[in-house]
Amino acid sequence: MNIYSHKFITVKKVKDMTSLSTSTIYALMKKKKFPQSIKMGDDGSNGAVRWVESDIIDYINQKLSTRN
Repeated sequence: MNIYSHKFITVKKVKDMTSLSTSTIYALMKKKKFPQSIKMGDDGSNGAVRWVESDIIDYINQKLSTRN
């Protein structure tokens, strides 16, 4: 496991990595077709959300492996 396997990243970084819009990311998450975000607030109701970078890399790799 490398040092970056559990690095939290912002929606901006997710958008940069995937070229998806914010609305598309959330729509895919709702359909369980995109890695789920993590709420960073103490009670889970407020605060920033982040994604695990390795989850996004895995998503991209999966998409690349299924392309025609």
